[in-house]
Amino acid sequence: RAAMTEKTPGKLLASGGIRTVEKHVERPVLYQFPGSFNSGKATLAMQLSQKANEVEIKYVCHMRDNYTPEYVRLNPDTMAVPTMEIDDKVCT
Repeated sequence: RAAMTEKTPGKLLASGGIRTVEKHVERPVLYQFPGSFNSGKATLAMQLSQKANEVEIKYVCHMRDNYTPEYVRLNPDTMAVPTMEIDDKVCT
């Protein structure tokens, strides 16, 4: 009987992470969608931090806005919210 070989599937779901980018932001920027539970968690964590007054919040108001070329360059892996820019890092 021949042995069956299993192929390990590639990445099925996009996952977030932290990556270094060339652009450096002067103050943290949080991109969020008001109707997103995960965005709400990121916003709450930011508000509880000591740096809450220093963070700029940018709203992704329409679900299609996270597919614009500007946002895709910022978050090419997941194109989801929330996303945060800190110094030269992008957290997704």
